[in-house]
Amino acid sequence: MPAPTKSPANSGGPPAVNPRQVAVQTRELRKVFGSLVAVQGFTLSIARGEVFGLLGPNGSGKTTTIRMLCGLLSPSGGDATVAGFDVRRDAERIRQVIGYMSQKYGLYDDLTVQENLRFYSTVYGLHGTARDERTGALMRELGLDARATQLAERRMETKARACLCHRARAAGLISG
Repeated sequence: MPAPTKSPANSGGPPAVNPRQVAVQTRELRKVFGSLVAVQGFTLSIARGEVFGLLGPNGSGKTTTIRMLCGLLSPSGGDATVAGFDVRRDAERIRQVIGYMSQKYGLYDDLTVQENLRFYSTVYGLHGTARDERTGALMRELGLDARATQLAERRMETKARACLCHRARAAGLISG
């Protein structure tokens, strides 16, 4: 991969990134929930292969930003692309080419085990009967039938939690 080049307009700043090398690009990204501005004016460019992290205190918009970039939330303003796909128009395509695992092992504490699997299978594009059949098969394969209605916040055996949370395994099992 060729090295980034300096932008003439920004010769003293960070190197410009060739558009074909951009993995994530945002410009003035914004997200508002009612009267709460969660993300305001977020602009960045991440090159392919670059390691990048979002750091900040609770409530600073990190999770909201990630969810917008994953196509799980639509921005209120600004623009963003991930792997060349627009986060508004191509959310489904973005979810097909990236991996996303939320905090707390990827399970939502206020959802049951079955509801968590249903949520993630929907995120990965399964709907209706196909989703129900696939999540049912996954519940049986992982021996989780007895825990289907148990809230994820209750302690689960390490093996069961690991099976649910390993994105490559769960996404592969869920999506077929």
